[in-house]
Amino acid sequence: MGEDRAEILRRALDLVTERAEDFALLMTLEMGKLLAEARSEVTHSAEFPRWFAEVTVRDYGR
Repeated sequence: MGEDRAEILRRALDLVTERAEDFALLMTLEMGKLLAEARSEVTHSAEFPRWFAEVTVRDYGR
C-alpha cells in the first residue's frame, strides 16, 4: 500500500515539474511576483511530494 501511495506522489511530482514554467507564469500574472521568484517557489514546492513519497514507504519498525 505504501508503494502505491509513493508512486502516486512521484507522479504528482512529475506533473508539477513538467508544468513548472506554466505554474510560475500563473503566479507572476496573478500575484505580481517576479518570474524568477515564482520559478524558485514552484521548484521548492515540488519537493514536498518527493519527500512524502520517500516517507510513505518506510515502515518505522512496523
